Amino acid sequence: PTFPTSAMRFIQNEELSALAASVSELQSEGEQLICHVELYSMKGAASEKKISRSLEDDIISSSYQDNPFDVISNNKGRKMYINLIHTLNSVFPSNDFTYVTPDHFVAEPSAHVIAEFLLSRFEGIPGGRELISETLSTLDLAIMVKDCEIYSLATEDDLFGDEALWSFCFFFHNPKTRRIAVFACRAVPYGNLLDCWSD
Repeated sequence: PTFPTSAMRFIQNEELSALAASVSELQSEGEQLICHVELYSMKGAASEKKISRSLEDDIISSSYQDNPFDVISNNKGRKMYINLIHTLNSVFPSNDFTYVTPDHFVAEPSAHVIAEFLLSRFEGIPGGRELISETLSTLDLAIMVKDCEIYSLATEDDLFGDEALWSFCFFFHNPKTRRIAVFACRAVPYGNLLDCWSD
């Protein structure tokens, strides 16, 4: 099959950028938080064809049964998978995520589940819950969460090589507007801070 190609175009949103910076400045004992809240539109580009073809070759030669995209037989699923890979590479340009396979992603059941998880994660950080609530509200205005498919990246592996104490990476895809929002954060021990998530 022909693998769909796409590239991501960054959409500047000053409110989301400011909130991401504020989350990164939260005082968590022994931890440095590194947060990204970014918005992208999907836009086809010839520059992404090489990556797309490489991913296609991997899918054809492999069997990914446990993944949310049904990449083997579903063209829409393959397109979603490659869009998430391009998004990761756009958010974190110092890293190459083409090795991330479809089974690294999870389809989340609802926005409510994500909100409860995030509020719980920031429960013990002074000002954390309030800031996360504001971030989620602003994210909703930017992407219309109720219309979104939500995915997460499995972060059990040390994808960034900095021994993060905890991390999460959520993708909100609105098929109506062809936009993807990313809300990602990790907590790194102060002594091990290697900010390879930053531009």
